[in-house]
Amino acid sequence: MQFCEKCGAQVVNAGAKFCGECGQALSPPKALPTAAETPALSPVPPRVQAKKSEMRTKDWIYVVLSFGLVGTGFYAGVSSLWGGAVVVLMAVGFVGLAVKDWLSGRRGELDGPLSSMGLRERRVAVSVVGLLLGFGAVSGVSANLRDREAVAQETEQRARDAADLAARASVAEGALRSAVDAAEWEVADEQWSVLRELQPDNAALAETKSLIAPEVERIRGERTEAERLMKVDEGIEHARRVARDKKLCDTPLEISKAWNKLRKVRSGDSQWGSAKKAVYGLEKCRRQVEREMTKALRLVMLAQREQLAVNIERTMLESGMDVRVTLSGKHKDHVRFKWVLMSRPLVHQMTDGGSMNPGALLRNLQDAGFRKVVFADGYNESFSYALEPEPEDKGGQMSLTGMNLGEPLALVK
Repeated sequence: MQFCEKCGAQVVNAGAKFCGECGQALSPPKALPTAAETPALSPVPPRVQAKKSEMRTKDWIYVVLSFGLVGTGFYAGVSSLWGGAVVVLMAVGFVGLAVKDWLSGRRGELDGPLSSMGLRERRVAVSVVGLLLGFGAVSGVSANLRDREAVAQETEQRARDAADLAARASVAEGALRSAVDAAEWEVADEQWSVLRELQPDNAALAETKSLIAPEVERIRGERTEAERLMKVDEGIEHARRVARDKKLCDTPLEISKAWNKLRKVRSGDSQWGSAKKAVYGLEKCRRQVEREMTKALRLVMLAQREQLAVNIERTMLESGMDVRVTLSGKHKDHVRFKWVLMSRPLVHQMTDGGSMNPGALLRNLQDAGFRKVVFADGYNESFSYALEPEPEDKGGQMSLTGMNLGEPLALVK
């Protein structure tokens, strides 16, 4: 009868090379000794066979237990420091059990839970299980400590923020009281806004605001009035300087600046009389500028009409029409087209039936400032059109309107 040298299991097949229980290689069978050579053997205790199945079951139990403890150690350590400590104690107990099994193997006993393994395998198993358990427990405890530290930091930060808010509110409240006591109402209003932001639910602030608001409004009104009077004084001085200086008097921008300051004066102000005199001199400058601008605009429009007449005559001549274009009137705003072949159909064709659409002949003449157009043959036939251009005598006034100088300057009570 042959037995496995590793696990002690009986080999059923006589020619087997590997153990059917543990899978280890079998040594070749030795020749049986003779009866004289065979020593007397003590009987095998019946508990050996029973232990073999029990050992295999415990093997699987401890393998499963090792992985379970690793996972349990991690999550227990994350959720609770006490849970991590319990798992560490379990791991220590398991390692102690494995060491006991290792010592039993050294003594050749078969009652250890891992005795079915060889010596090397038992050592490796004990080391791996111990490392896994230690890693799981330490990881769990570390994660738990990190979470607790984060919570503690957050709590401390909230406490610091609350203390800072209380300190700022206390400072703002003290500054508010000091400003009210000293009648520094604008400073008090600023501190009230700060305190309102820090303590939005403070109902007592409404009563404080009712005390501050009228005073702040009064102070700001007084400041605005003082600024207005200062502007009036500046306007009077500016207007006098413009009226004295011919160059400034001919400059619309300087006249506008002085007028915009002077117009702020009121009949009840002490500067009213001085302001009226200053406005009188300023108006003289405004009228002079308006006349000069009107004159300049007329010259520009006159030159434009002359050039347009020359261009139209050249264009018609190049088209085979010997048309003479002449201008008349004080401002050369009448134009006459003369050709011996001038006729009603030709005038209709030239004016596009009297059209005033953009680009038509009559529309171009009106835009240039012509007031009357005549088409004649030089003998009996003539056809005339009355146009309505923009008035050129108001050119200066139209140009000054955008600067608040389009109307005569005068103070109204």
